[in-house]
Amino acid sequence: MRKTAQICGVGVILMLTSGCAIGLKGSVPFQYTPTLPTGEPLRVHAAIQRVVVDIPPGDSRTTSGVGDISEKLTVKLLEDFRTSQVFEKLSFPQPAEGVDVVLKPLLKRFYWKFKLRGQAFIPLFSLFLDTYEMKGVAELQMDIVRPSGGSVLGSYSKSATKIWLFGIRNMKAGDLGAELGDALRDVMKQIKDAMFTDRALLEKREALAPPASGAVQAPAGSLPTAGEGR
Repeated sequence: MRKTAQICGVGVILMLTSGCAIGLKGSVPFQYTPTLPTGEPLRVHAAIQRVVVDIPPGDSRTTSGVGDISEKLTVKLLEDFRTSQVFEKLSFPQPAEGVDVVLKPLLKRFYWKFKLRGQAFIPLFSLFLDTYEMKGVAELQMDIVRPSGGSVLGSYSKSATKIWLFGIRNMKAGDLGAELGDALRDVMKQIKDAMFTDRALLEKREALAPPASGAVQAPAGSLPTAGEGR
Protein backbone atom coordinates (compact mmCIF):
# COMPACT_ATOMS: atom_id res chain seq x y z
CA MET A 1 0.00 0.00 0.00
CA ARG A 2 2.79 2.39 0.93
CA LYS A 3 4.69 1.56 -2.25
CA THR A 4 1.57 2.28 -4.27
CA ALA A 5 1.23 5.68 -2.58
CA GLN A 6 4.87 6.49 -3.37
CA ILE A 7 4.40 5.57 -7.02
CA CYS A 8 1.29 7.75 -7.19
CA GLY A 9 3.22 10.62 -5.61
CA VAL A 10 5.99 10.35 -8.15
CA GLY A 11 3.37 10.17 -10.90
CA VAL A 12 1.99 13.51 -9.76
CA ILE A 13 5.51 15.00 -9.78
CA LEU A 14 6.05 13.67 -13.29
CA MET A 15 2.86 15.29 -14.51
CA LEU A 16 3.78 18.61 -12.93
CA THR A 17 7.33 18.68 -14.24
CA SER A 18 6.42 17.54 -17.73
CA GLY A 19 4.55 20.79 -18.39
CA CYS A 20 6.36 23.36 -16.29
CA ALA A 21 9.05 23.82 -13.67
CA ILE A 22 8.25 23.64 -9.98
CA GLY A 23 8.96 26.98 -8.31
CA LEU A 24 10.00 27.58 -4.73
CA LYS A 25 7.24 28.90 -2.45
CA GLY A 26 6.91 30.46 0.98
CA SER A 27 9.46 30.72 3.77
CA VAL A 28 10.97 27.21 3.64
CA PRO A 29 14.57 28.37 2.91
CA PHE A 30 14.52 30.54 6.05
CA GLN A 31 13.44 27.79 8.44
CA TYR A 32 16.87 26.21 8.97
CA THR A 33 18.31 25.80 12.48
CA PRO A 34 21.32 28.08 13.19
CA THR A 35 24.53 26.55 14.54
CA LEU A 36 25.24 26.57 18.27
CA PRO A 37 27.84 28.93 19.79
CA THR A 38 31.43 27.79 19.20
CA GLY A 39 33.30 30.32 21.31
CA GLU A 40 33.16 33.52 23.31
CA PRO A 41 31.22 36.35 21.63
CA LEU A 42 33.19 39.02 19.83
CA ARG A 43 33.50 41.95 22.23
CA VAL A 44 31.82 44.48 19.96
CA HIS A 45 28.47 46.16 19.51
CA ALA A 46 27.50 45.35 15.93
CA ALA A 47 24.67 46.66 13.81
CA ILE A 48 23.36 44.94 10.69
CA GLN A 49 21.88 46.61 7.65
CA ARG A 50 19.04 45.21 5.55
CA VAL A 51 20.19 42.58 3.06
CA VAL A 52 20.81 43.87 -0.45
CA VAL A 53 19.64 41.33 -3.05
CA ASP A 54 21.67 41.20 -6.28
CA ILE A 55 21.04 37.75 -7.74
CA PRO A 56 21.08 36.64 -11.41
CA PRO A 57 17.79 36.65 -13.35
CA GLY A 58 17.81 32.86 -13.43
CA ASP A 59 17.85 32.71 -9.65
CA SER A 60 14.99 35.20 -9.46
CA ARG A 61 12.82 33.03 -11.69
CA THR A 62 13.23 29.94 -9.49
CA THR A 63 12.57 31.82 -6.24
CA SER A 64 9.95 34.33 -7.37
CA GLY A 65 7.32 32.76 -5.14
CA VAL A 66 9.30 33.39 -1.95
CA GLY A 67 8.23 37.03 -1.65
CA ASP A 68 10.40 39.71 -0.04
CA ILE A 69 13.75 37.90 0.10
CA SER A 70 15.53 40.93 1.57
CA GLU A 71 13.23 41.23 4.57
CA LYS A 72 12.98 37.50 5.27
CA LEU A 73 16.73 36.96 5.02
CA THR A 74 17.51 40.00 7.20
CA VAL A 75 15.26 38.58 9.93
CA LYS A 76 16.95 35.18 9.58
CA LEU A 77 20.46 36.65 9.80
CA LEU A 78 19.52 38.45 13.01
CA GLU A 79 18.24 35.18 14.46
CA ASP A 80 21.30 33.26 13.28
CA PHE A 81 23.89 35.68 14.69
CA ARG A 82 22.03 35.95 18.00
CA THR A 83 21.52 32.20 18.39
CA SER A 84 25.20 31.57 17.70
CA GLN A 85 26.14 34.42 20.08
CA VAL A 86 28.65 35.90 17.64
CA PHE A 87 28.54 39.44 19.08
CA GLU A 88 28.10 40.81 22.57
CA LYS A 89 25.35 42.99 21.14
CA LEU A 90 23.67 43.10 17.75
CA SER A 91 21.27 45.86 16.70
CA PHE A 92 18.84 46.49 13.88
CA PRO A 93 18.30 49.13 12.69
CA GLN A 94 21.63 50.84 13.29
CA PRO A 95 21.61 53.16 16.35
CA ALA A 96 22.86 56.72 16.00
CA GLU A 97 25.83 56.04 18.28
CA GLY A 98 27.55 53.38 20.35
CA VAL A 99 28.19 50.95 17.48
CA ASP A 100 31.66 49.49 16.89
CA VAL A 101 31.09 47.75 13.53
CA VAL A 102 28.39 47.63 10.85
CA LEU A 103 27.50 44.48 8.88
CA LYS A 104 26.53 44.99 5.23
CA PRO A 105 25.11 41.74 3.72
CA LEU A 106 24.85 41.25 -0.03
CA LEU A 107 22.99 38.21 -1.42
CA LYS A 108 24.67 37.13 -4.67
CA ARG A 109 23.08 33.70 -5.33
CA PHE A 110 19.72 32.30 -4.22
CA TYR A 111 18.75 29.40 -6.45
CA TRP A 112 16.61 26.28 -6.12
CA LYS A 113 15.52 23.76 -8.71
CA PHE A 114 13.72 20.45 -8.92
CA LYS A 115 14.40 18.37 -12.01
CA LEU A 116 14.08 14.89 -13.47
CA ARG A 117 17.30 13.08 -14.26
CA GLY A 118 17.79 11.02 -17.41
CA GLN A 119 17.08 7.73 -15.65
CA ALA A 120 13.50 8.85 -15.01
CA PHE A 121 12.65 8.12 -18.63
CA ILE A 122 14.06 4.58 -18.66
CA PRO A 123 11.23 2.10 -18.02
CA LEU A 124 11.66 -0.16 -14.99
CA PHE A 125 15.11 1.27 -14.13
CA SER A 126 13.41 4.38 -12.72
CA LEU A 127 12.00 2.21 -9.92
CA PHE A 128 15.49 1.49 -8.56
CA LEU A 129 17.59 4.55 -9.43
CA ASP A 130 17.78 8.11 -8.10
CA THR A 131 15.71 9.74 -10.79
CA TYR A 132 14.98 13.11 -9.18
CA GLU A 133 17.21 15.95 -8.06
CA MET A 134 16.65 18.93 -5.79
CA LYS A 135 19.38 21.56 -5.76
CA GLY A 136 19.89 24.68 -3.65
CA VAL A 137 22.64 27.26 -4.15
CA ALA A 138 23.36 30.22 -1.86
CA GLU A 139 26.11 32.85 -1.92
CA LEU A 140 26.37 35.70 0.55
CA GLN A 141 28.92 38.48 0.96
CA MET A 142 29.27 40.13 4.36
CA ASP A 143 31.28 43.35 4.60
CA ILE A 144 32.19 44.66 8.05
CA VAL A 145 32.87 48.38 8.19
CA ARG A 146 33.44 51.15 10.71
CA PRO A 147 30.34 53.24 11.39
CA SER A 148 32.35 56.44 10.90
CA GLY A 149 34.17 56.73 7.60
CA GLY A 150 33.09 53.31 6.34
CA SER A 151 36.58 51.78 6.32
CA VAL A 152 36.35 48.03 5.62
CA LEU A 153 37.61 45.74 8.39
CA GLY A 154 36.73 42.51 6.65
CA SER A 155 34.87 41.14 3.65
CA TYR A 156 33.62 37.55 3.62
CA SER A 157 32.08 36.02 0.50
CA LYS A 158 30.95 32.42 0.99
CA SER A 159 28.87 30.00 -1.07
CA ALA A 160 27.39 26.53 -0.71
CA THR A 161 25.51 24.04 -2.86
CA LYS A 162 23.26 21.30 -1.53
CA ILE A 163 21.94 18.51 -3.77
CA TRP A 164 19.58 15.70 -2.84
CA LEU A 165 19.10 12.79 -5.21
CA PHE A 166 16.21 10.43 -4.65
CA GLY A 167 13.90 7.91 -6.24
CA ILE A 168 10.78 5.99 -5.42
CA ARG A 169 12.62 3.83 -2.89
CA ASN A 170 13.94 6.70 -0.76
CA MET A 171 11.45 9.55 -1.08
CA LYS A 172 11.28 11.92 1.87
CA ALA A 173 8.49 13.88 3.45
CA GLY A 174 8.84 17.60 3.94
CA ASP A 175 8.64 20.99 2.28
CA LEU A 176 10.20 21.70 -1.08
CA GLY A 177 13.19 24.01 -0.73
CA ALA A 178 14.91 22.61 2.35
CA GLU A 179 18.07 22.22 0.26
CA LEU A 180 18.31 25.99 -0.15
CA GLY A 181 17.87 26.42 3.60
CA ASP A 182 20.73 23.95 4.20
CA ALA A 183 22.91 25.92 1.78
CA LEU A 184 22.16 29.20 3.62
CA ARG A 185 23.00 27.54 6.95
CA ASP A 186 26.33 26.34 5.56
CA VAL A 187 27.14 29.80 4.18
CA MET A 188 26.40 31.46 7.52
CA LYS A 189 28.56 28.95 9.36
CA GLN A 190 31.48 29.73 7.03
CA ILE A 191 31.04 33.47 7.58
CA LYS A 192 30.82 33.14 11.38
CA ASP A 193 33.90 30.91 11.50
CA ALA A 194 35.82 33.49 9.44
CA MET A 195 34.74 36.27 11.81
CA PHE A 196 35.99 34.35 14.84
CA THR A 197 39.30 33.77 13.03
CA ASP A 198 39.60 37.56 12.63
CA ARG A 199 38.66 38.23 16.27
CA ALA A 200 41.68 40.45 17.01
CA LEU A 201 40.94 42.67 14.00
CA LEU A 202 37.21 42.99 14.60
CA GLU A 203 37.55 43.66 18.32
CA LYS A 204 40.11 46.43 17.80
CA ARG A 205 38.52 49.71 18.83
CA GLU A 206 38.58 52.70 16.53
CA ALA A 207 41.33 55.13 17.45
CA LEU A 208 40.27 58.44 18.97
CA ALA A 209 40.52 61.44 16.67
CA PRO A 210 43.67 63.56 17.23
CA PRO A 211 43.37 67.17 18.49
CA ALA A 212 42.39 69.75 15.89
CA SER A 213 45.28 71.29 13.97
CA GLY A 214 46.86 74.19 15.89
CA ALA A 215 45.20 73.29 19.16
CA VAL A 216 47.54 73.35 22.15
CA GLN A 217 46.93 71.12 25.13
CA ALA A 218 48.26 72.50 28.40
CA PRO A 219 50.30 69.92 30.33
CA ALA A 220 48.84 68.65 33.55
CA GLY A 221 49.42 71.04 36.47
CA SER A 222 50.20 74.03 34.26
CA LEU A 223 46.97 75.93 34.88
CA PRO A 224 47.58 79.02 37.02
CA THR A 225 46.40 78.87 40.60
CA ALA A 226 44.86 81.70 42.59
CA GLY A 227 47.40 84.47 43.16
CA GLU A 228 49.73 83.49 40.31
CA GLY A 229 50.55 86.12 37.69
CA ARG A 230 49.89 89.00 40.03
